[in-house]
Amino acid sequence: MRRLALVAMLGLGISAAAFAQDIAESPDSDIGYASPEAALEALRNKPGVTLKEQNDWVVLNDRETLTLWSITTAQHPAHPTAVKRAVLEKDGGVYLDMQVKCGASKAVCDEVVRQFQQLNDGIRKSMGQ
Repeated sequence: MRRLALVAMLGLGISAAAFAQDIAESPDSDIGYASPEAALEALRNKPGVTLKEQNDWVVLNDRETLTLWSITTAQHPAHPTAVKRAVLEKDGGVYLDMQVKCGASKAVCDEVVRQFQQLNDGIRKSMGQ
């Protein structure tokens, strides 16, 4: 299974040139579960986690850990893929840590990461950073 990792600080912008390049893979990518399917099963059963389905993704909000999960349904081209985005505070700043476990081709996985980078950039801009 292809593994991708990305840590995006909310205070940093992402240049358009970064989207044209291949996304670096990391053997350290850890979503905390053996697979996207295992994450989905565990999170569905975790008290307090809300779930909604949209655009071939299952989106789970774990407010206890300030983590937003996006996990593909079987209909999505990147299936099986899980994107874990957690809000972290460090050294007085707020960061968005993103971990991706993608089971599709490199090109499809890179596109998923690019889409989430754009979402993260939108969050950063909405926070005025």
